[in-house]
Amino acid sequence: MNQNENKSMGLTDTDDLEHIREIEKMLDSRTDETAGKTTPVRRYVRKRPGVGGTPQKPESPAAEASTIIMNRVDAQKPSEASSKTAFSKPSNDIDADVKRVPTQKSPVKKAEPAKEQAKQTPASPKKPASVTPKQGNEIVSSRHPAVQKQKAKKAPDTEPKEEYTPLLTENDDFELDDNPEPDNIPGGAVTALTSVAKAVIYLVAVLAVSITLAVSFISIANDVFAFVKDEEPVTVVVPENCDTETLAEILAESGAIKYPKIFNMYIKFKEKEGDYVPGTYSVSPMLNYDYMIYEFKEKAPARTTVVVTIPEGYSTDQIVDLLVSKGLGTYDGYVRAINEYEFDYKFLENADSFSPDRYWKLDGYLYPDTYYYYSDSTEETVIYKMLENFNNKFTEEYYTRAEELGMSVDKLITLASMIQKEVRYADEFGNVSSVFHNRLKNPAYYPHLDSDATIVYAIEHDTGERPETLTDTSYDSPYNTYKCIGLPPGPIANPSIEAIRYAMYPSETKYYYFVSGPDGRTVFSRTYAEHQQAIADLY
Repeated sequence: MNQNENKSMGLTDTDDLEHIREIEKMLDSRTDETAGKTTPVRRYVRKRPGVGGTPQKPESPAAEASTIIMNRVDAQKPSEASSKTAFSKPSNDIDADVKRVPTQKSPVKKAEPAKEQAKQTPASPKKPASVTPKQGNEIVSSRHPAVQKQKAKKAPDTEPKEEYTPLLTENDDFELDDNPEPDNIPGGAVTALTSVAKAVIYLVAVLAVSITLAVSFISIANDVFAFVKDEEPVTVVVPENCDTETLAEILAESGAIKYPKIFNMYIKFKEKEGDYVPGTYSVSPMLNYDYMIYEFKEKAPARTTVVVTIPEGYSTDQIVDLLVSKGLGTYDGYVRAINEYEFDYKFLENADSFSPDRYWKLDGYLYPDTYYYYSDSTEETVIYKMLENFNNKFTEEYYTRAEELGMSVDKLITLASMIQKEVRYADEFGNVSSVFHNRLKNPAYYPHLDSDATIVYAIEHDTGERPETLTDTSYDSPYNTYKCIGLPPGPIANPSIEAIRYAMYPSETKYYYFVSGPDGRTVFSRTYAEHQQAIADLY
């Protein structure tokens, strides 16, 4: 091998040969390990910035030797023609070198001629040794004698040589790792096993806690709601002045429940505490907490349905008396409900402007009909149902018609109540309505409506008795239309829908008077003289 060859192969420095010897010793040592010996392995490891030069696990000796040869071949980068010649038989030559390299004891002697020739030749500029880094930051020399021999035999001298760029410079920092990690244990195996163990322990702990909580929750829920419990009744003795906490302990001792504290908290949360009736009870554990607490309280009377029929033209006094007689509320309760309770309806929007002289605030709006009530209904509930019925009957058409007549809803209902109470037969509603409308249109000639029904209403309300016949029209009351001008302070009855319609649409007549005979039929007159003659004829 001439000087040019040495230079092209990078063997121009004694240090390069030292590197080769170190590599061969390393390979020999690993070969001894594979034979069962315990010769320590020294390896060159490049220090990596930020890592502290921590070595990684080496490969097997055979794989490392193969890598050294291939790295050396790649480093030289021959031309295409040279490459075809040099590697025409890559398997036989390279395999032979791989087998030979670990077992040879004196590979350095083959490189000595090159060293002597280098001494005779003028020294060329010194190049740093070429070392090819392997994966994992392990550094080995790329100039192996086997590769050099292969290249010298195959590559012709006439082929242009590519300039070799050393992969290892003088500034590279190396250190020897005298205590490498074992080759047969992966670096992160211990950490991975530890993480898996921790994860398993955590999952087991979470699962155990979850199961415990689930079992507890199911047990408590079963006790509260009685999903699956014993059916055999137990005897419970409730003492005088027993509170909820004491009752819970008694039930737990008897076996009716399992969790007295839960029972106590549940009853207080549901606000079902109360006076418990003392005595001896037979209680089924199948009852949930809500039904069980009910067993020890005073029982309310059974709820029944009450049917109430209110006749057309009934006064509010008569309706209240009828409801109380049916067991629905009290008189004082109805006074509060009718005069004080605020019901939200359109026809009551102007209720605050009602006359202070009226007896009942809701007079005229308790629509006569048949109603069904529960026996424990409140007075407000009873009245609400009647008002709701009136609201359904009194449609928008009626509001519009009242405006056309120049009357408020309350005045319209007042007039309808007078029509309802003055005559017995509905076919006379139209003529009676015309008499009142004609008088209201001519207040200069007929300032008073002269309705006997208004005086009777006042007397009945004040005395509680209805007079059979009206002999005195001078009764002192704001409802006396013989004395007061225009309509009375409010309705005198609760009229039917027919009376309301006739109050809006009276018959077209010139009547200003009427009188009812003993048979209940009514005679209508246009003048006062005709009216006096009709009275004389009837009586």
